[in-house]
Amino acid sequence: MIDDGEADTLSPAPLNDWVFDGEGDLDAVCRRLVARLGEAGWLEYGVPGAYGGRTEILRACAALARRAAAGELDPDDIDEDKFRSGLYAPDIPDPDLVIRTSGEYRLSNFLIWQTAYAEIYFTPVYWPDFGERDLLEAVADFQGRERRFGDVNGEGGDGEGKAGGRSIFDPARWKKLLKVRS
Repeated sequence: MIDDGEADTLSPAPLNDWVFDGEGDLDAVCRRLVARLGEAGWLEYGVPGAYGGRTEILRACAALARRAAAGELDPDDIDEDKFRSGLYAPDIPDPDLVIRTSGEYRLSNFLIWQTAYAEIYFTPVYWPDFGERDLLEAVADFQGRERRFGDVNGEGGDGEGKAGGRSIFDPARWKKLLKVRS
């Protein structure tokens, strides 16, 4: 559990120290967690509640259909940006890495649209036991992958998801954030 003073520093606490135990104010815990992680300036963290990817896509489609029916939108003008605007959090970037815990090999209706170009890391470790070492293993695995964003054998992908500049998975950033000795 996060105490009130923890959000002021970036000490290397194990991830399982962040688990909400059901006591207290979940909203306050999330605000402190986001504040602490946000100090790094490059990390975004989301906690979905009662979320379903298929429902999110259906709601986005319904919103576009309503706009088209009202004459506000030409159906031929619907593109990925217009579709994305109907998603629950359209301004949050697509994830680069999804870590699937518990030995399951599926996304379980999680961010169906947004994970199109995400790398997926599967681990048998259950979420409550997932710690700093497990995170570093997932990041190391990610760093060894070749990201093509739809490009197959140099044929030219659609370029979606490419981020300019240094990746958030740059080892130097992780060493600094987690204070890992190399």
